[in-house]
Amino acid sequence: MKLSNIRIWQKLLLLGIIAAVLCAVPTYLYIRGANKEIRDTLTEIRGLTPAGQLVKLMQPLQVHRDSAAALLSGDRELATLRATKEKEVTDAFAKLRAAIPDTAAPLIKKLEKAEADWKSLAKSVKDQSFPVEDSYNAHTRLIAAVIDLIESTADYYGLTLDPEANAYHTIIWAMVELPRLTEAMGRMRATGTADRKSTRLNSSHGYISYAVFC
Repeated sequence: MKLSNIRIWQKLLLLGIIAAVLCAVPTYLYIRGANKEIRDTLTEIRGLTPAGQLVKLMQPLQVHRDSAAALLSGDRELATLRATKEKEVTDAFAKLRAAIPDTAAPLIKKLEKAEADWKSLAKSVKDQSFPVEDSYNAHTRLIAAVIDLIESTADYYGLTLDPEANAYHTIIWAMVELPRLTEAMGRMRATGTADRKSTRLNSSHGYISYAVFC
């Protein structure tokens, strides 16, 4: 059949089919990319709650380290504060268990380990069966585990892979750099020479401060 013998409507139909085929591939790729971006965004949103709760856990845990040092050194002045922070940390772990789904097996494993360590630590401090140095070291290891869990949570939910530069740097600061910085400051507070009462840990750690900055 010669092209000249094809009717106008047939030519238009043929051109439409060719155009549809040419548009189909880029349209499919665009839709697939858009759907992936939506899924990634929704995954990041789901991760904000547990990651944020982990960051908030840092403060009462650090204050508990300071007040526990005072209590174990015979100073009852901060006993009430220590008990309050113990409850805050325990409640925070309970909220985290509810926020992290069972499908996030790597996070659940780390969370269960951290919570078990916390329960053991809190009991030892409450019973005053810990030397001050052991309490400090146990708290510091637990806080390091929480920081690791924050970073693992951010990785698991893709928060550290955000394609937007501003969002990426904000997330890295809030969930990686800031927890490390606050812990570095917390350890300086815990091991530095305080204006108030202090007790010696050992020659390498200097002094544990009783000053608590809430």
